[in-house]
Formats: sequence, C-alpha cells, structure tokens
Amino acid sequence: MSGPYCPTCDLQILHKDKLEQLLVLTFERRQPDMIGNEYLVMGTVDRSVWLRTLKEQVDPKTTLAQLHVFKGVVTFERPRWGWVPAESYKEGKA
Repeated sequence: MSGPYCPTCDLQILHKDKLEQLLVLTFERRQPDMIGNEYLVMGTVDRSVWLRTLKEQVDPKTTLAQLHVFKGVVTFERPRWGWVPAESYKEGKA
C-alpha cells in the first residue's frame, strides 16, 4: 500500500477504508470468517516479504519474524485544518 508519508514521524499514513478493502481482498478466499472482526496494525514488513505472502502460503511465524513493530500506537483525527495526533487535538495544541 502507498499513501501520504510523514518524514517527521517516519510513518506512512493509510486511510482505514483502504486498509479494510485490502483486508477483505486478502481474507475473502482464505478465511472469510475473519472479515468484519476487530484488528490492530502492529507494524510493517518489507515489500519483498509481503509480495511473497501473496504468491505462496507462508507460515505466520515466518512473517511475524520479519515484522517491524511500531514503537507506539498513534490515532489521528482530522480536524478541519488538517491531520494532527489525537492527543494534540484533545489538549488544544493543534
């Protein structure tokens, strides 16, 4: 997936609706009962690892071993003037 990149946070921003489309496409054949459940994005994997999982069935342990875990969880809310971390918005810093 690609989307806006924040160089300050070193974070790629992905809209929830696009992520959920990808999840549906991924699970509709493999495990359709997974669609609609809650989820947590834990981190990223290198593109080569992700592409391999699309071509062949890869043991989840192998994929998890390649996971780059996020240092923290950040929720963004979009006020009318742009994107800011939810904490800044609630504290009136934005």
